[in-house]
Amino acid sequence: ARYLLVANEWGSDHARLAIFVSFDGQEYTPGSGFGVVANALKTDDRLFGVSYRSQLEAWRFTVQPQFETIEMTGRLSSTNESKWWLPLSVGWSTFILDWSLSPGLVYHHVEYPGASRRYDLVSPRVVVKRQFRDWNFASTLGSYFRHPTMAELYGQPQVLVGNSALKPERSAKAEVSLGQKFSRLNWTLTHYHSLAEDIIVNTQNAQNIMTSMNVGRSWIWGTVAEVTARSGGWEAGASVSQLSTVNLSEIPSQIGKSLPLRPSVELKSRLAWHTDRLRLEVSHTLYGPMALDAANRQELSMTHSLDLMTAYRLGVWGDLGLEITNLLDTVLATRVVGDYRFDAPTSGLLGYPAPGRRIGISWRIEL
Repeated sequence: ARYLLVANEWGSDHARLAIFVSFDGQEYTPGSGFGVVANALKTDDRLFGVSYRSQLEAWRFTVQPQFETIEMTGRLSSTNESKWWLPLSVGWSTFILDWSLSPGLVYHHVEYPGASRRYDLVSPRVVVKRQFRDWNFASTLGSYFRHPTMAELYGQPQVLVGNSALKPERSAKAEVSLGQKFSRLNWTLTHYHSLAEDIIVNTQNAQNIMTSMNVGRSWIWGTVAEVTARSGGWEAGASVSQLSTVNLSEIPSQIGKSLPLRPSVELKSRLAWHTDRLRLEVSHTLYGPMALDAANRQELSMTHSLDLMTAYRLGVWGDLGLEITNLLDTVLATRVVGDYRFDAPTSGLLGYPAPGRRIGISWRIEL
């Protein structure tokens, strides 16, 4: 084996362990590898999966079968639900007149035995890239999907009420980016459009309880500007993301409204310092106002997340990594309902930040 990667993450609601072994080649280079992942949630949610990937010259292949179970216990009864899925992906890369062309295909077979439902989801996509002097151009076109998580289907105590009728979301997306790279500075500008069908959103219902729902049709587009500067052992970066969403469903109270829990603007800044062995990085993300419900009657004001990351090289013993997301454990923000403003617990919202503080540690060793 060429390298071994062991990663562990834990937070307010889960613990996760992942192990990956590469048989030949380095990470992101030609070779093959095998991995195992296990995930445990405090809500009696268990996940186990294995993965295999192979890259031979211009071809890439990955298979990652996974199985998940969840146990729900109530005052009068308890039940177990399960989900298993088989993800396959294959890709190929070539050059045509100095243009890099990378078509690919992703396929998922998903089954929910308890609900007697199964899906076969296919996602073709293609990436085109061109580099000329200091400039970089990239364009992506494809269809994408996402099947519901166990939490979205069956709920998570004190966070989310499940919706067992959820369908997988599908979307067609086009993206184009242009960037320039210098010795100490580089920037990238990206613009994208997506037309989605049955997109899954988390929203507050009339009882102020978070739940998941499908939106029949929606249009999502946005622009992301990023810049990074380097000097000596220091590196600083900033990004601005603008997002627009329109609900195109046939529900009168939702037509033309914004999708819930998607901020219209996101500002991120980061500062890093590194030596030959040590890297320290701190970043701060500010999320703009966002709607809490599909009809946009309630709005959540700006929230933020402070994140820390450190990595240390142990020489022959590999690399250690530590990452803390939402260090301050932001739990309060201002919610607007009509003309009234009051505190709202954001730790119960999936996403911004999601939820509570999370700590992850990894160990990567060359064998």
